[in-house]
Amino acid sequence: MSNTPMSNTQPQLGNTPSLLVRSDTNPRPTAPAVLHPSVNAPEESPLAIPPIAIDRMLTTAQASAVLGKDVETLKKWRQRRIGPKYVKYPDGTIRYRLSTIMKFLDDHTVEI
Repeated sequence: MSNTPMSNTQPQLGNTPSLLVRSDTNPRPTAPAVLHPSVNAPEESPLAIPPIAIDRMLTTAQASAVLGKDVETLKKWRQRRIGPKYVKYPDGTIRYRLSTIMKFLDDHTVEI
C-alpha cells in the first residue's frame, strides 16, 4: 500500500456533480425533454413519401362537356339517380370527380 494522497479526479463528498445524483431521490417527476421537431422527426428521403393523388373536381358544365351531354341531361340523371356519382356540398354545390366521369364512360362503353 502506498501513502500517496487521493487523486483530485475522484468526486469528494459535497463536490459531487449533479449528474451523479441518483434520480430516484428526487420525489418530483420530471417531464421528458422536448426537442425541436426537426430533431425528433425521422429522416426520410423525398422518394419515401408517396405522392398524394388529387382528383380534379368538375362543375356540371365541365362534366357535361366531357360526357358530350347537355347540362339539363345531367340534372335529370341526378334526379333519377342514373348518372355518374357526384359530390354535393352543404351549400348545394354539385361537383363531379374526373375519375368518376371516366369510370362512368368506361362502364357504359359497349364492346363489339
